[in-house]
Amino acid sequence: MARLPLSVCYLVKNEEDFLEASLLSVAPFADEIIIVDSGSTDRSLEIAKKFTSQIHDFQWQNDFSTARNYAAGFATKEWILFVDGDEILEQSAAEKIEKLIANANTHAYAVLQRNYGPARNIAGWVGKPPPEDLKPLVAEKASFNGFVDNVMYKLYRNNLGINWDGVVHETIIHSCRKLNLNWEESDLVFHHLAEAKNAAFKENKKNYYLSLALEKLKREPDHENSWFELAICFCNLNYWTKAEIAFDEAIKRRPQWLEARLMRAQILLQLERFAEAEFLLRGLLETSFHFEDVLAYLSTALLYQRKFDDCLKIIEAGESIGLKHPHFHINAATLLFEIKDYSRCEKHLKQAQEISPEDLFVQESLVKVSTLLQTNQF
Repeated sequence: MARLPLSVCYLVKNEEDFLEASLLSVAPFADEIIIVDSGSTDRSLEIAKKFTSQIHDFQWQNDFSTARNYAAGFATKEWILFVDGDEILEQSAAEKIEKLIANANTHAYAVLQRNYGPARNIAGWVGKPPPEDLKPLVAEKASFNGFVDNVMYKLYRNNLGINWDGVVHETIIHSCRKLNLNWEESDLVFHHLAEAKNAAFKENKKNYYLSLALEKLKREPDHENSWFELAICFCNLNYWTKAEIAFDEAIKRRPQWLEARLMRAQILLQLERFAEAEFLLRGLLETSFHFEDVLAYLSTALLYQRKFDDCLKIIEAGESIGLKHPHFHINAATLLFEIKDYSRCEKHLKQAQEISPEDLFVQESLVKVSTLLQTNQF
């Protein structure tokens, strides 16, 4: 495979679980691999030395942008690509990157960070497990029923003055905007396996991100992004009430922020404040923002208020567009079971099982309903 004019940069600290698989996914086409290590005590450096001699120590400063800019400073190729130690590029990455960097009018690209994990009631969740080639890496470490894609800008031209900013949830977009550069999204997939790490590691990381978000809020208390990022950190730790307050502050500063409003609605569902969630979701439904997710969550809000007639209308609307969302089908099946429409109930359970085959609730419910239909016990 031909080398691409690409400097692939890693920030590393104790990434031995997936680092070798990650490096193997970029080594065939990367013209240069740069590792910046901030104090690994596991086998990370031993693994890194198999792939590159460009390994640099970095004294961590509680600022991800500072670390990324430090790593980018060693890049000598035309393009820079940042990869995390628990990210593995899709098999067609080289071909996709080659096409992207051939476009002279675009200076930065977003990739799809595909975050695998168990079924979650969050926007954009897709019930599809990792590809077969990745399953051996996670088979004994995690239950991966599906994923959520995050859009992250990680590929950009070198030597244009592009810099990272933000101590956490760092970005290059502000820099691109100041430099009047062009950026675009892409369909390049980074398979992200963070959920397969041990529980203590994940919990420590979430708390560390929270501490950085709180520090950022102290510096920029009037910026909506500070509150939004803090809310995300609270969500990751299941601090729902605190997350609601933070989202309220973000929305107060940017009232039409649809993403923040949708996430606030999800928190209201977690807090079992279903009437408030319904009101917010109906407003979002009129915007067509994340239409399928909004429709699915609205069915949840209506079902738990026992507004069966209204919920049935939402279910019929979802059926008419072929909605594929596990929570929508579970809600539909629950309602149809309540009104004793077992044939349609079974249909929705089967659709939920196709989307999320490892969901125990769906499996058990499908057995129960199938038995009722077979024995005519209704």
